[in-house]
Amino acid sequence: MRLPNGYGSVYKLKQNLRNPWVVKKTVGWELVGDKAKRKVKTIGYYRTRKDALEALAEYNNKPWDLDKKKITLKFCYDKWAETHHKRISQTTASKYDKYFEKMERFHNYPIAELKTGILQEFFNDTGLTDKTLRFYKIILSGAFSYAIQNDICDRDYAKFLTFEKSAPVIERVPFSKKEIDVLWEQQEECTAAIALFLLYTGTRIDEALNIELSNIYDDYIDITKSKTNAGIRHVPIHEQIRPIINRNKSINNQFLFETPRGKRFKYSNLMERHWKPFFATNADRLTQHRPHDTRHTFVSRAKELKLDDVYVKKIVGHQLDSVTLKVYTHISDEVLYDEMQRFIY
Repeated sequence: MRLPNGYGSVYKLKQNLRNPWVVKKTVGWELVGDKAKRKVKTIGYYRTRKDALEALAEYNNKPWDLDKKKITLKFCYDKWAETHHKRISQTTASKYDKYFEKMERFHNYPIAELKTGILQEFFNDTGLTDKTLRFYKIILSGAFSYAIQNDICDRDYAKFLTFEKSAPVIERVPFSKKEIDVLWEQQEECTAAIALFLLYTGTRIDEALNIELSNIYDDYIDITKSKTNAGIRHVPIHEQIRPIINRNKSINNQFLFETPRGKRFKYSNLMERHWKPFFATNADRLTQHRPHDTRHTFVSRAKELKLDDVYVKKIVGHQLDSVTLKVYTHISDEVLYDEMQRFIY
């Protein structure tokens, strides 16, 4: 059956190919010298004549759809990122790009053919945490959103991805008595002083770095910045670390712990320039601890000493349940101070 003029052509190649049927369409004319030359577009190659005719019919119905089906994931991600990255920080934008680079196997994959099953199989084999996998999900949904808005595909298949929640694996290594003795030997060193302060207060590292001299009273420290509401509290001063506190009060300007230049410590600065080098230098006598190991050590030791559980929770800033709150309506600073002095290593 002859196709109408201008409709396009379908013919079979002589070679023994898997997809021998060719679909072509005249999409315009160009002048070459003094002659007009036809511009022919190859729509694609198909297994049967029926498939080829259906593809030609679809192209004539929506001439741009077949081209759009070739648009890749990378193209859509780049287009989405052009707009999206202007609304976020450069650091976050770089993180998005870094994660997308790791999906290189899908960069040239037509996004219209990228289904949930293909993606799910890939992510199931990565061994990544659910938090990281959800970050990839955000990136993919961004690319799909651009594709949907521009009629390249009609569904965000990333939103159907499922990830099992992985329990955070953080090994807490308590300080030993010998290690604490090593810290006392070097208490005038910045890192040792901070570690001892944490070990004898149970404070979080970010809480300690935010303590201003004006927050320090005779028998307690007023914690005004914390990650939780329960963390806003009075921490009794253990008499064993009072010399460290008094020494820092006499030389610092605003904060209890300051850099050699008299600035507030940032966590990253403390870790990279002080904490890690200090523990590396003393590797023969100290394990490479994290700051949070001090808090774990404090709570564990308090249990060994059978200190009052409610008092300990108040000291370290743990949330009390509603029943406990009704019984312990108010615990004075004096009571907590006395309990703190029972604490020893």
